[in-house]
Amino acid sequence: MPQAFFLPLNHPALRFEGRCLSCGDATHETVLLSGGVRGDDALSWAQPLPLCAGCEAVGARRHRLRSWISAGCWGLGGALGVGVALGLLLGAGWRAWSAGAAGLPAALLGGLLLRAASAAWLEPALWRRLQVGGVPLSRYREVELFCFREPRKGADARFICLRLEDDDAAAAFARLNPEAMSLEAWEASY
Repeated sequence: MPQAFFLPLNHPALRFEGRCLSCGDATHETVLLSGGVRGDDALSWAQPLPLCAGCEAVGARRHRLRSWISAGCWGLGGALGVGVALGLLLGAGWRAWSAGAAGLPAALLGGLLLRAASAAWLEPALWRRLQVGGVPLSRYREVELFCFREPRKGADARFICLRLEDDDAAAAFARLNPEAMSLEAWEASY
């Protein structure tokens, strides 16, 4: 189960064991992950995280596949919406605005349903079958870094969130960084 940890943005460098945060193997390799917010009031932060080369390659491949699957689902949903609009426009003699009004929700709903179905069934099946350099995609555990503002904690309160799927890596991180708040402690602090 994914575990999230929250720290102030001005926190010194995070401490890690010499193990990959994804697979748990010993490693001295690191990957620079960055999190941020773009816009008028840009906010960013970068941290080298211990990830072995195999997990980095697998994570990149998994991210690319997820992007392609998402694009395909939304593209098919859009095609469904166009089909509904054209069918209504040509077949039933509806006016163009009413056919378009029916096609847009059909496209959005179709894309949403296809994406949800792919996340529930297609992606797990792909992760079990596909490999990168002999490492199955299912072995990879997500590691995510976020950077955000929290006005409820103060006018200029800025935080980072590290989300780990591997339970052992999360336990080691919590032990080495006792000032990091778990999600439960974070929510209770409001």
